[in-house]
Amino acid sequence: MLICVLFFLPFLNIECGNQKLIVVSGTDLVTGFSMKVPSPDSGNNSIKKSDPNIYAVLALLFSILGGIFSIVLRGQNNLKTIVVTFAALTAASLIVLQIDMNSRISSEAKTVMVRINFEFGYWLCLIIPIILIVFSLLIAGSKKTTEEEKQSTSAT
Repeated sequence: MLICVLFFLPFLNIECGNQKLIVVSGTDLVTGFSMKVPSPDSGNNSIKKSDPNIYAVLALLFSILGGIFSIVLRGQNNLKTIVVTFAALTAASLIVLQIDMNSRISSEAKTVMVRINFEFGYWLCLIIPIILIVFSLLIAGSKKTTEEEKQSTSAT
């Protein structure tokens, strides 16, 4: 559920040359946003609308579903597997989001020097599911070795 809150933080910063055009939050990526883009020829600004990004929508949806399942299935054996699956889907969606945004910018930046920088909100949303996955695997591995040690000592 923490990732849902982090979607309100800045996710990316779009710059043209050295001029910051817009700082986009995760919720802006989910709902769509518009920005003023300077024209290289006339110097006038034009408004460019960006539709909702499907990968941002999926990342938010997977994190919400992971949170809901962790509350509803509390105490059940398969809870860890479900939460780790949703964490992996969230992280994968965020990685594909980065690839998609970079490819969109590079295809549109043929006439204008446009650059995209991913901000701390994006990186936190990406790192938290990865940490959850690593800790879940470490805890599962330590529980297996503890159970194996108990079985070997009870057998002797």
